[in-house]
Amino acid sequence: MPYLFTSSVSVFAATQRGPLGVEVVPEASDDYGRYKQECERQVAAAHPEAIIARLGWQIGDAPGSNTMTDYLTRAAADGAGRVEASTRWIPSSCFLDDTAAALVHLLDRGEGGMFQVEGNPDGLSLNEIATRLAGRLEAGWDVIPTDDVVMDNRMLDPRVPVRSLSERLSRLTGS
Repeated sequence: MPYLFTSSVSVFAATQRGPLGVEVVPEASDDYGRYKQECERQVAAAHPEAIIARLGWQIGDAPGSNTMTDYLTRAAADGAGRVEASTRWIPSSCFLDDTAAALVHLLDRGEGGMFQVEGNPDGLSLNEIATRLAGRLEAGWDVIPTDDVVMDNRMLDPRVPVRSLSERLSRLTGS
């Protein structure tokens, strides 16, 4: 059984503009990102055949976990139903079940190395994702567009098949 380690888009600095290929050298700018970057280095050194999979912000089907859905639900609760979401932030993100399928694919593939799991290759903004999720979940969030966060931290890797958020959110909301 191959060794699998999941890392995070946080290994990249906010100033590193995506989409980021697997060949881009991470330049973490905060403690969490540096920690994840160091974990990647240590896993690769200890297990050269390991599968290291970088993940973006995960999207769950309900609040109550460390996902985008939970974050948006809490933001709405704190903001009296309002959720501010940037139209200029293109987050690296993926539905949990699509991430699980991608990880199984990597394990079945049996090849070690660095991989990136991305469900947002089409570049939906956080505002678009939040708006579509609100409709899909019938959450009642009032999603307010902002332009305060300007970032594109998508991580592309053509070796990892993942269903796109555009397809998932379009199909789930009927839009």
